[in-house]
Amino acid sequence: MKNCHNGFTLVDMMIALLLLTIGLLGMAKLTVAIIFGNQASNMVTKAAIVAESKMEDIRRSGYKGIAAVDTTNTDDFNEINNFPDFQRITAIYVDTPVEGLKTVTIKVNWRVRKRPKSMVISTMLTK
Repeated sequence: MKNCHNGFTLVDMMIALLLLTIGLLGMAKLTVAIIFGNQASNMVTKAAIVAESKMEDIRRSGYKGIAAVDTTNTDDFNEINNFPDFQRITAIYVDTPVEGLKTVTIKVNWRVRKRPKSMVISTMLTK
């Protein structure tokens, strides 16, 4: 007489459950990494908005509308409307790199999970 067993043993089920658990834990870690990546990307986008809005104001003012001497202005954390998590430092350098040019540099600082981050944009204005 032939003894035929169909189905899975308890060991088969335990191995399958272990493999499934490892896969799900890997997916959970990947999901957390994606969420942190999206948050960091969101902060970079907001920093670009903060920097570009100030740069557009300066460009609109033109060469004669901005400082005639080297100037640095800091908008500290909680001072920029709608962007309390950012600090903006605007520096204007007159006759740099050559006479008749003003170099404008804007640096935006923020933190991502307690780590400082920054972005710098620059432009030059001529008479």
